[in-house]
Amino acid sequence: MPSLADIHDRSRVHAAIVRRWAELDGHGAFEYANSLGEGEMKVQAMAAVAEVLAHSDPQFLAAQAATMPSTRSSRELIQGLTSNWAETDVYSALAWAEKLPEGLSKNDALAIIRSQLGRQNPEEAAAQLSQLPPGDSRNSLISNLAASGDCVIRPSDCLGNSLPPAEKTLAMSGLAGCLGTARSDSRGKSCGEIAGRRSAESGCPRSGV
Repeated sequence: MPSLADIHDRSRVHAAIVRRWAELDGHGAFEYANSLGEGEMKVQAMAAVAEVLAHSDPQFLAAQAATMPSTRSSRELIQGLTSNWAETDVYSALAWAEKLPEGLSKNDALAIIRSQLGRQNPEEAAAQLSQLPPGDSRNSLISNLAASGDCVIRPSDCLGNSLPPAEKTLAMSGLAGCLGTARSDSRGKSCGEIAGRRSAESGCPRSGV
């Protein structure tokens, strides 16, 4: 690709080629991408491989990712795998991510998966709170649950009884943001209407709005 002088243009074209290769031979495309020197082209190639293999062969990609050293390209691979895998099989993705070595890649993967779990199964995501120490990951999950269109209930009733004051305030702030903007779901229901529906299903009192 000598005619493409800009590294970003070359990386994009290269990634498109690798993506097509991954569609035809996923394992071969991964081995090629992994053999590249660390840099922008490898990062883009790993993202392209992850986009394809996360759907066609997530178990293979997960096994490879778990053994890779922590680099920018491996983080890109893990994020790409996690984002796509969590959409189709969130529980398998969660079980895999929990076994990753401690570090940024594991934190990134768990944050992505828990966010997706919050959309698919808010009650299960809320149960994850008990496994999280205080910090950014826990705060992010609390905010996502409180503001989720699928879990707009009063956090002090269903999330917050055991939360410390600062975290309860964070949860209430997320809920207030959702209700204040009166966002609508795909059926045109406002956050307040969703709150009533979710409260009835869960047995929690409706938010006083």
